[in-house]
Amino acid sequence: MYTYIYSASLQRKAYAQKIEAVETRLGVFGISGEIRRLSHFFTLEGVVRDILKRKNQTVVVVGEDRTLFEVINIFAGKPVCVGFIPLMESFYGKLLGIPSGEAACEVVAARRIETLDIGRIDRHYFLESAVGDLPAQTVIRCGDFCLTSKRRSRVHFANIGFGSPTDGVFETVVSSRPIFSKDWRIDALVSVPECFLEGGTVTLALDQLQSVANASRVTLESGSLQMIVGRGKRFD
Repeated sequence: MYTYIYSASLQRKAYAQKIEAVETRLGVFGISGEIRRLSHFFTLEGVVRDILKRKNQTVVVVGEDRTLFEVINIFAGKPVCVGFIPLMESFYGKLLGIPSGEAACEVVAARRIETLDIGRIDRHYFLESAVGDLPAQTVIRCGDFCLTSKRRSRVHFANIGFGSPTDGVFETVVSSRPIFSKDWRIDALVSVPECFLEGGTVTLALDQLQSVANASRVTLESGSLQMIVGRGKRFD
């Protein structure tokens, strides 16, 4: 059974024609379903309980990246398959090989499902990466690997980009920028399922959409997300 969650931004009239085209295309493929439109008064939390009561659920976000990010964070580790139909410029769409607009309906209909790892910081999840600047003398501990950051350093926890979101590890990339240089230099790269940050106050940006302050531990939730992807996805 399909449930379609519409981003709150789709209430604007500018999207009416695109929505109509998508709904028509879904009907042609025989995968129409229940529609839940988000708004200031109707949030995701009101949808979750109903969806989790049902079996064999496919939740498809229609709209923007932020809504998909929120859906991933809510349904991570749950028996739900997640799909996406972007109706605007989309970082996730490019990452997952999903075109914008009604062409994305073909990807949903094809149901090419991958079981993906996702990163976790406290109660927050990320699909692609968590990135942030490191205060000097921050200690990064990843298994047997240990490094103390320099000035003008940053850390990049990459679930997708340097490796694959199906390999059970994420890549920890520590970079620094020398004085009078505009270029970042990689000081270390290590593949691990868990990493600790000690001795500094670190804020990490998750998938370019949400910031988490005082991050101290990054872990990988292996195989925690079922996702419909396109053939042009940017990972193996």
